[in-house]
Amino acid sequence: MAARVILFADPQMGVVSFSWRLRTCLEKDGAAVLWFTPASHPWLFQNGCVKIKNCSAFLSRFSVSSIVFCDGLYCDERPHCSTPVFQTVFRSDGKSVLQRLWGESGLSDISFHLTPDPGVLDFVLANDRIGPTGLLVIGDCTSEAREIAGKAIQSGESVLAIGERWGSDLSIPPTLGGVYYALRQARRAVLVSREPSARDIYVSQLYFLLSGNEVTPASGVCQVLQGGSAYLSEQSFYTDELRSALLGDDGFSGCSNSGKLVVLLGYVGKGNFGDEFIMSQVASSFVSDADDTTMVAVSEDPEHTFCVRGIYPLSLTDKNELDHYLSRACLALVVAGLLFDQGVRWTCGKNELFSCVIHSDLPGITAFNSLAFMNNIPTIYYGIGAGPLKLEEGHAMLRVCSKLNSRFFARDAKTEELLTAAGVDCSLIETYADSAFACPSLSDEPAPEAVVEMFRGALIGDYCFVSLREYENVPGDFAERAALALDEYLQIDESRSVVIGLLDASDRNISSRVLHFMERGDRCFIYENSDDIRTLQWLIEHAQCGLAMRYHCALLMSRAGKPCVGLGYLPKVHALYEQLGVADKFLLPMEADAASIVSALQAVSRISGDYPLLVGPAISQLVDRANAAWGNLVKVVRDGRSINESSRRHDEVYYFEQSGTDRYISELQGLISAQVEGLAETESRLNEAKADFEELNASFEKARVTLDLRISELSGERDSLSARVQELECSTTWKVGKFVMLLPCLAKKAVMNLLRRHR
Repeated sequence: MAARVILFADPQMGVVSFSWRLRTCLEKDGAAVLWFTPASHPWLFQNGCVKIKNCSAFLSRFSVSSIVFCDGLYCDERPHCSTPVFQTVFRSDGKSVLQRLWGESGLSDISFHLTPDPGVLDFVLANDRIGPTGLLVIGDCTSEAREIAGKAIQSGESVLAIGERWGSDLSIPPTLGGVYYALRQARRAVLVSREPSARDIYVSQLYFLLSGNEVTPASGVCQVLQGGSAYLSEQSFYTDELRSALLGDDGFSGCSNSGKLVVLLGYVGKGNFGDEFIMSQVASSFVSDADDTTMVAVSEDPEHTFCVRGIYPLSLTDKNELDHYLSRACLALVVAGLLFDQGVRWTCGKNELFSCVIHSDLPGITAFNSLAFMNNIPTIYYGIGAGPLKLEEGHAMLRVCSKLNSRFFARDAKTEELLTAAGVDCSLIETYADSAFACPSLSDEPAPEAVVEMFRGALIGDYCFVSLREYENVPGDFAERAALALDEYLQIDESRSVVIGLLDASDRNISSRVLHFMERGDRCFIYENSDDIRTLQWLIEHAQCGLAMRYHCALLMSRAGKPCVGLGYLPKVHALYEQLGVADKFLLPMEADAASIVSALQAVSRISGDYPLLVGPAISQLVDRANAAWGNLVKVVRDGRSINESSRRHDEVYYFEQSGTDRYISELQGLISAQVEGLAETESRLNEAKADFEELNASFEKARVTLDLRISELSGERDSLSARVQELECSTTWKVGKFVMLLPCLAKKAVMNLLRRHR
């Protein structure tokens, strides 16, 4: 049994981060390292905390030597397994500890020196055209540190810094190679931390090791590398004790160092029963037949593949990680019926090979095959199916694949015929059978709880299992015809029932339409959990008979000795029924009327007991072929290289971690995001101004109403006073008073006139 280590990391310093160096050391010892970071698997993390329950399916499927949390990450609860769990702790006093959290009682905390491992000396700068840096500042940004950097900039030096709180103008780009390039190309380095952290000391050691120059301490800072290269004579952090604790090769778990790695590509992660069933079966078969082998999968939905299937996932767009795993793998696998050209029609043809996205249609398969070839490993198209395959663009891509160290384990003669017509070298094609023929049967297993629940506690009797799907060539009235046929089938025998299984979430629409049109829907059950492949397999294998469009439904039912009426919507269904020797009896065209479907269902019901005799010889031959294909595949794995024999190209460190196309798209997305943010900010300001205007307008309106009211009040008071004055002027009192007020003046005037005359 090989060692497997789950490593949760957030490598801020890229390839020279402690977590990345630990990963490299473990892989050199032959361990399969399942690498999880917030960037590659964001659904597994929340603010630095790992949601460990999401690992349950993986821990149930594979044995794991240890689980390690690095870079300050931690988990929310104890995992439900006996696997030792560790956390790396770098203390302020300079001590480094691999701290045991949970696990076997014989394990304890392990102290080690946080010093660079010798592997960092194996790196080569892939891009030696990037200009050197003048000064590298080591430590967090303070006023003194900023002053040192400022003086260097004024003198014409370029400056980069490793530490907290530095602005984007001086920070090193957060790429896998960014810090390594800075360490290799800095002409001088200054340590500015008065109390250097474990990170500062580690970076200072790295700088000395990579450049041969000592780090200069700033004023008031102690020298952390006393004696120059003395620290190089100390033991690397990857001690025998640490290695034994993580890999368990000191007797804790009996692991060896001969681990093998296989990388699988298929239409997985989207809940399609056939593809999920085959991937799951391949993983289980490796556990039972080659337990030193770890399988990882390139997935359309990594979260689904890991949390539901328990298989380590690689994202379609994470080409760096795919390249990393292929460089350590012994085999690349392409599985299931992926060789068809419908997908090509939705691309730009063979030019799609230059796309920045790897996907599971022919262009993506060709790109995957090419990357495997460049990592010196073979590609096997295992249990592969083909058709339709008419486009010349598709043929051209298959010819490319045939020249890239590939073998094609075709599942039927039709696939072999199509591959040959496309120009694939005949010597590379070996015809076996679909890999599902080699999977264990559940015919002797009791009914799962989900089945009992679905039948609502009733006795599970004879039922017809139905599997339908949406497809571009399904006639518009098919749902009505299928409903009518199932109604008539149920009417013949009141003890019968129908189970419609969703073998893909996309089957829900057509299945619901059929149920809607049925008059006897009370005897029809729908099993909706398309992710539950084990329950679906049980339902398929325990049915009395079936009606199926889905290829693997018809295959598993026939292998279990249960007759199934096939609906030939694609050549692969025709090929399967020809292999079984019953194409002329139980295969109908999609245009078949309700009467023909009922007649076929009645026929398979009558011979259900004799069906194993009818198809037994063909099934036996197909099972033998499928087992032979698996045996040949396992031989390739056993003869292939181990993880620690990798011809690693990553010794060349690239400044960029994205392709030019990816960077261009990222830049465009950044510009669009900036414009969207700018528009949002402008809109926000406009809304604020509008709110202010409305508030001012409301205040103005309120003041205007108040003013109008006051004016009205004053006008009323004025009119009242004016009327009062007029009333007073007309009164006798006013007139008498006015006359009395004038008498003194008149008397005075008369006296004055009299005196003037007497003079």
